[in-house]
Amino acid sequence: MLIAVKTKKILIIDDDEINIFIFNKTLSKCNFESELKSFTNPINALSYIADTNNECDLIFLDLHLPEMSGEDFIHHFNQTIERNIPIVIVTSSIDELLEQKIKTLPNVKDFLSKPITVEKIQAMV
Repeated sequence: MLIAVKTKKILIIDDDEINIFIFNKTLSKCNFESELKSFTNPINALSYIADTNNECDLIFLDLHLPEMSGEDFIHHFNQTIERNIPIVIVTSSIDELLEQKIKTLPNVKDFLSKPITVEKIQAMV
């Protein structure tokens, strides 16, 4: 088990509302009893996380976002957030060099390829 999140607060950061919708449905099929919060803008997500009243236990982060890349998000996150929150990268990219680079960043715990499926989520938790 890589990440135990069955009853946690989960953030989904993806610029595509359809992906967020699919992600929510997939997580519900996995019997997660989690509170889900989604953001299409990574800058808003960083502000939300930085607010000490907004706890979260896991972040699913799209790697390719228009406002800032997932990699930039992780760098900003690690510089400004003083909490150890696991980040799972979600992407449709198959760039193995980038994947290896991202996996070495602090807080990055896993890498999932789109489309997200029940099987992929269950293999992760």
